[in-house]
Amino acid sequence: MNNSEGLEKREYIRFPFNYPIQFRLKNTEEWFYSSTDNISLTGIMFASDVNYQKNDDLELELSHPSIESPPSPLIASVSWCVTEVPYISKIYVVGCTFKSLEENQKEYIKNIIHQCVLMKQHRTYKILFIDDNKSLTKLFKCLGEEYRFEAYTADNITEGKAAAVKIAPDVIITDIHLPDGDGFKLAAVLKTHERTRNIPIIAASVTYTDIGERFFLFGGSKFINDKPTTIEKLNRILEGVLPKLSPSPEKN
Repeated sequence: MNNSEGLEKREYIRFPFNYPIQFRLKNTEEWFYSSTDNISLTGIMFASDVNYQKNDDLELELSHPSIESPPSPLIASVSWCVTEVPYISKIYVVGCTFKSLEENQKEYIKNIIHQCVLMKQHRTYKILFIDDNKSLTKLFKCLGEEYRFEAYTADNITEGKAAAVKIAPDVIITDIHLPDGDGFKLAAVLKTHERTRNIPIIAASVTYTDIGERFFLFGGSKFINDKPTTIEKLNRILEGVLPKLSPSPEKN
């Protein structure tokens, strides 16, 4: 996926939940519904069943129960639209750049981001680790007991998919080589399911190298050549996806 026109992932705040939005092509009647976990004053990214063209103008509406909505829809121009899982899914990822935001619209987006930052700082994260190495999954659960996250584990793709759909974790960390397939297959499968398509998926492996681009094409978010065997390594794996994990208060 090639971002363009200044729309870069690092500019976004990643929400700890999928934020509901509705959108439509400007000057048309039909609204479509989706969700986003990436937004900034520059633009927004979201999943869509519609394959938009570059420079299409969209109207977007976001709502927050504790924030008064702006009086008019946000106008954004499509910077890119790509298939999320090539040859497997008809779901597209749309990257848009906001056009001529009014001051009240800027304040509205800032308030949304502020609310999301607060939620990130005061919640327990759910992390699913998929690996057939029993020693690693046992160690991961120990980390979960000591640090501020709920640790879930699975041994294979079948168990991993079932767990992901059931608990909707904030992030999934998976090995590449699994008994019933590989991490590429897992990422592709999860990206086709409505409940899991927006969950970041990280591949963590000490066996494979230089597979980040391929993993991304199958819907993965990140690849790292390591395993979550210590809190330092886990934080490095989660960097850019979740805030840094710290000991539970009773452990300090």
